[in-house]
Amino acid sequence: MRTRKIPLGHLFVLLGLLTLPTIAAVRLAESFDWWIIAGAGITISLLAYWLVAADKAKAQRREWRTPESTLHLFEILGGWPGSYLAQRRFRHKTRKGRYQTTFWAVVVFHQILAFDYFRDWQIARMVIDGITGMT
Repeated sequence: MRTRKIPLGHLFVLLGLLTLPTIAAVRLAESFDWWIIAGAGITISLLAYWLVAADKAKAQRREWRTPESTLHLFEILGGWPGSYLAQRRFRHKTRKGRYQTTFWAVVVFHQILAFDYFRDWQIARMVIDGITGMT
């Protein structure tokens, strides 16, 4: 499998995207054991990275592929940074518009989630109230 170095620009994009979620995780660590929070985030990212890399290898060998829904599930669970790095390193799924739309929606969701955490879940409460019909 051909790999390439991840361009510095992509690493800066990732660093920027990780800023708000990392600050939120540090704040969350005041209430929970930070080893659990950091370990969970790193583990799920490593798994997402591995899944994208393995899917690329399967594609090249023309084998049965990992469903995109599985890749997206790991991204939603917090593995989007690992998936982002693997996509860039292995040039996998980067041109597939539908996949990228869902991937970036997941990234934006995580940004909003971190932002809402700082606002004491105001957005989440508003959504829940709208769904349940409460005012």
